[in-house]
Amino acid sequence: MTANAYFTLPKVLRRLHEGPLGDYVDLYAAQLLREGHCYQSGTRCIRIVGDFSQWLARKHFNINDVDESLVGQYLRFRTQYQRPFCSDRPALCRLLGLLRQIDAIAPQTIIPPKPLEQIEQDFEHYLLRERGLSQTTAIRHRPPLRKFLQECCREGTARFLRLSSEDIVRFIADHAHDHSPRTARSMCWTLRAFTRYLVYRGSIVDDLAAAVRCSQCAELAIRTTA
Repeated sequence: MTANAYFTLPKVLRRLHEGPLGDYVDLYAAQLLREGHCYQSGTRCIRIVGDFSQWLARKHFNINDVDESLVGQYLRFRTQYQRPFCSDRPALCRLLGLLRQIDAIAPQTIIPPKPLEQIEQDFEHYLLRERGLSQTTAIRHRPPLRKFLQECCREGTARFLRLSSEDIVRFIADHAHDHSPRTARSMCWTLRAFTRYLVYRGSIVDDLAAAVRCSQCAELAIRTTA
């Protein structure tokens, strides 16, 4: 199977096969067919691969240069003249996977997360595996936790032993009015879950979740500014 399964015009097919990725378009189309992509989905995926290949040629990149970083550069460029679709990045990530399967490009370079990013990831894994939360629910914890870690735990895990209820109450007081009362309640929910996680992993002894449940924090969380 080739790109002919999705396109028939010779001019379009010639364009799709230009650039550093031209030799791989038919393999990519065959994978889309195996995955069961409909005509609309398949043509959109192949078109963005073709456009990416044209961009690589204009920038004088070759197949050995292709990786996640280059995909990011291209997508940022693309948004300047086309409205992005949610399928754009997955389509190119699928391409990277295919190119790595046939050893056309180098394996992905794994960049270790920064200390605070690692804490976020470990907490999210705890919510998914130990608490049984859905991915969507777990993701909602990210923004308030990230802000809390940046303000109260910049040193990373070494700061956990020195965390106090005063730190948590102060953080809530500082940010209770940043957004809506619902967001403030969500922030308190995140902090309760995170402090319980710290007890679970043995990073702290006292259950600081009680500080988030105190009447002062509850009032701060639901009160709006005048």
